Amino acid sequence: MNSITAIAPVIIVAIVVWIAATAVATGYGRLGRAMRQQGRSAAADDASRRPLPSFAIIVTAQNQADALRRNLPPLLGQDYPDYEVIVADMASDDDTTQVLEGLEYAHPHLRHTRTPASARDISLERLALNLALRSARSEWVVVVAAATRPATPQWLRAVAREATEWRSLLIGTVAYAPGAPLRLRHERLWATIATANHTRSGHAPLLATEANVAMRRERAIALHGQQSHPGLRHGTLELLANSNTPPRATAYMLDSATMLTEDAPTSHAAWRHQAVVQMETRRHARHIVIFAMANAARQLMPWMLMVATGIPLAATISAATDAATAANPADAITAATLAPAITAAILLLMLLAYAVVKLAAVGRTARQLGMGSLAFPFLWYELMRPVSTVRLWWRWMLTPHNDFRKKFV
Repeated sequence: MNSITAIAPVIIVAIVVWIAATAVATGYGRLGRAMRQQGRSAAADDASRRPLPSFAIIVTAQNQADALRRNLPPLLGQDYPDYEVIVADMASDDDTTQVLEGLEYAHPHLRHTRTPASARDISLERLALNLALRSARSEWVVVVAAATRPATPQWLRAVAREATEWRSLLIGTVAYAPGAPLRLRHERLWATIATANHTRSGHAPLLATEANVAMRRERAIALHGQQSHPGLRHGTLELLANSNTPPRATAYMLDSATMLTEDAPTSHAAWRHQAVVQMETRRHARHIVIFAMANAARQLMPWMLMVATGIPLAATISAATDAATAANPADAITAATLAPAITAAILLLMLLAYAVVKLAAVGRTARQLGMGSLAFPFLWYELMRPVSTVRLWWRWMLTPHNDFRKKFV
């Protein structure tokens, strides 16, 4: 009993950390719970009573002719009465033009804009999006990437159901295709949970990936013209969404029918480059300190819990072993052996309960996002997450910052 009394403050700390870690773990299921509830209400809601707004689907592309061949047909075949598709071509030098001209002949609602490589004083990505926004003739625009595609012809109708009169920005989810590497699917699940919780908490929105973002066209044009950092080569859509406030006008699209599927990067190096570019982009975003602090808490909490429970667990197991060794075998079990054993069992049950809560929360969200098989390996992935974050940060530090900006001509 004296041994338990001696480490009582450490056990109290372990309990406090366990409560905090479990509360953080339940946050992994917020998005899944909301999507499930939205799915039920959407099934009961007859959206056909409300007039559908006109839409323009803007597809950003650069040297992605194969992706356009594969992913444009599902966009062009949407079951929607009034929409157009605009491909914002960023000075591609592959077969993009030929692919688009062939498709435009068969689909009158498809057209494209082209940004010349010689554009001055502004990044190609920003200029291409600006040209596409001004070219659109619709009330709403939804920006997707050339590597993304909808699962069904009802995708645009599902997006339109979210476009109510008091909203100006809609953010949807994008999942990697099932054949994508497991690590990349974990990365996308993590990023989706983190950015969704941040956005749905009322903060300036951030994106898991730069696709599936719908905006009122006039407001998008106005905000696009007011954006700072015009020379940043990438991150235009995320910074545009980040500046689109107030929060009441922003909504996270929770209906699973609004999801897009994305082709995985061709290599891990390509994904790593995207992650480093996103790290630079978010330096210029609003509310990024709040997001970084929440992310740090999610990444460090499992390690803090293991340390906080590991120390008293080792001490109680040692105390129970020493008491059992010193006891007379003829004696009954005494409090000196029983109390440490019970304490150790309680600490182990706390760790098991934490794992069960996290698996249930992650599994709920993963199932709603079509990633149901990711819950169990997610525990190991999350433990390694701080290491990968430090490695990405180090790569960002070693990258010359001029590489993130347009090279003026």
